[in-house]
Amino acid sequence: RYSDFSSDWASLDSTEVQNAIAPDGTETAFTVTRDSTSYGGFFFYNAGTNISVTSGSTYSISIYLKQGEMGNVTSFLLKPDNSGVGGSVVSGAVTITPQTDGSFSLSDDFDASSESVGNGWYRVSLSFTATTTGTAQYGLVSSGSSNFPLNSSILVWGAQFEAGSFPTSYMKTTGDVGDRSADVASIPVADFGYNQSAGSVVIESQTFDITDVGRNFSLSDGTSSNVIRSQSQASNHLIVFKSGTLTANLDAGSYSNNVFSKLGGAFAENDIAACIDGGTVTTDTSSSIP
Repeated sequence: RYSDFSSDWASLDSTEVQNAIAPDGTETAFTVTRDSTSYGGFFFYNAGTNISVTSGSTYSISIYLKQGEMGNVTSFLLKPDNSGVGGSVVSGAVTITPQTDGSFSLSDDFDASSESVGNGWYRVSLSFTATTTGTAQYGLVSSGSSNFPLNSSILVWGAQFEAGSFPTSYMKTTGDVGDRSADVASIPVADFGYNQSAGSVVIESQTFDITDVGRNFSLSDGTSSNVIRSQSQASNHLIVFKSGTLTANLDAGSYSNNVFSKLGGAFAENDIAACIDGGTVTTDTSSSIP
């Protein structure tokens, strides 16, 4: 709930100083340094506002990390629930190992991933399904008394706990649960050389229900009368309307629920094609485009 660590975060055997440049260019990142051995290892975790979870539901955690003084660090953990200080809604952890090039390698737990976001920063994330209804206290934990020695440090920014099977883009929260709109990316056509008479699109997406109409992309004049669009459903994967008339409707393969797939589509006058995941190319050689 306090993604900026301004409240509700606690530490053991460590201190935090807000003195580092964050991924967004502001001086809002914290340096967490182990400065004591009283507890046998450092802990930096969300402790003030317990996060309620429901057994059987899936949640995602993400946090931005950058190596500090880590020359003698062998590994540390990102735990979805630190049972030693919080609860036991799920057991286990992701082991994070710093690499000499400044990156982090992760153990194969909780669908963990690490994504470089520039300037030495990495967004580390995991997803888990709660095994018990209760409250979670997630955070960073030393994986052993000597694995994160005294005076070692890690830079942190932008922690996020959210419902769902994957992390969404970072949204700062300061106490209240955040509600978000859908992530929308927009690029003016003048910036990428849009060609009105021909084009191709490759898109990777995941659908949660192939019985629903999930649109992956849409090229239009702002109306539904002139549009080229892709849909991740059981059929009708690439659709073209011109002046309100359906001119092309291609079944390009198959989608499965909760699986990422790639669709490739190409279009020109009387030359439309599409395929999913490198399968058989479906074509239409007698259809107009808007």
